Amino acid sequence: MQLLELVGTYFATARQPENPGEYQIAIDIARKLLFEADKDARRRVAEILARQPGAPRDFVDILAHDDPVVARPLLSTSTVLGDAELLDVATRRTVEHRLAIAMRSQVSEAVCRVLLGTDEDTVACTLLGNPGARISRSCLERCVDRARDAAALQPPLARRHGLDADLVARLLAFLPDTLRREIRDNADMFADTGHALPHGTDMPVAKTRIAAALAARRAADPSSLVTLLRGGNRLVFEAAFAELVSLPTDVARRVLHDPGNRPLAVACKAAGVNRSHFVNLLALLRQGSPDGRQIQPAEVEDAAHFFDAIDRETARHTVSRWRHRTMPARSRSLNGQSAASCA
Repeated sequence: MQLLELVGTYFATARQPENPGEYQIAIDIARKLLFEADKDARRRVAEILARQPGAPRDFVDILAHDDPVVARPLLSTSTVLGDAELLDVATRRTVEHRLAIAMRSQVSEAVCRVLLGTDEDTVACTLLGNPGARISRSCLERCVDRARDAAALQPPLARRHGLDADLVARLLAFLPDTLRREIRDNADMFADTGHALPHGTDMPVAKTRIAAALAARRAADPSSLVTLLRGGNRLVFEAAFAELVSLPTDVARRVLHDPGNRPLAVACKAAGVNRSHFVNLLALLRQGSPDGRQIQPAEVEDAAHFFDAIDRETARHTVSRWRHRTMPARSRSLNGQSAASCA
């Protein structure tokens, strides 16, 4: 419909309306014409408005909820649509609408969360392949878990920049050989912080991080932990310990190196480590402490006594709190005794 396209062109060229009344009349006319126009005409208007940052928001929003063919150029390109409008479309409209949103040059974390929450493979694959999509760590973890059974997610995950080493290790446990080789050949894409490695980081360092996470998957049992620590490979040991106790690597390091010893006792009790392995780990860790201080027999005895006094369920609850928030600055009571600071 030519008149509708003319109105769309008017919106595209009118930056600041000199005559607000005239501009409002144009909007009212366009709304009426939308109900009479065919899909192809509405699509052409949407394509015109998609490139215009000054297009009227309410008019753009109407077209964004239209048929996917009409809505696609606006959902994938228009800067007029903010998170509120995109989230409304994503929750109320079709997979085709969500796919168009996933193609935007920038997709916020909130919008990514909603898009990935639908568990639609085509949407997830598009979003994972979009470098401008800000996908949270928890959403990436959900994608990795789904990828075990959803093979379509495996290639975009394997090529996603910024995956941390723990997620890479999970992927490598079930990826086909071709994608495993691709990950190992591009190890500089990954880091243990959840971000791409800084420019200039040595490739061997990145590969060592991934190797550590892989070893952690294979060696996450108490006897293997003792063997790793005795072998002097601290990086692999720390990754394996974090895997065993299901803690983020940075929190696990704080547990391991806290001089109070009791956080280590809590974590080991929660993970089902027996008393003998706990005492061995404690002694080996403190032998190699940075300050060179050797642990005293009385400290080992105190830590072992504390380990015996903790019931496993209480220890699990404590570790669960550590898992979901920063370790407390001061120790909290555990069975009447301090769990020690990990700050």
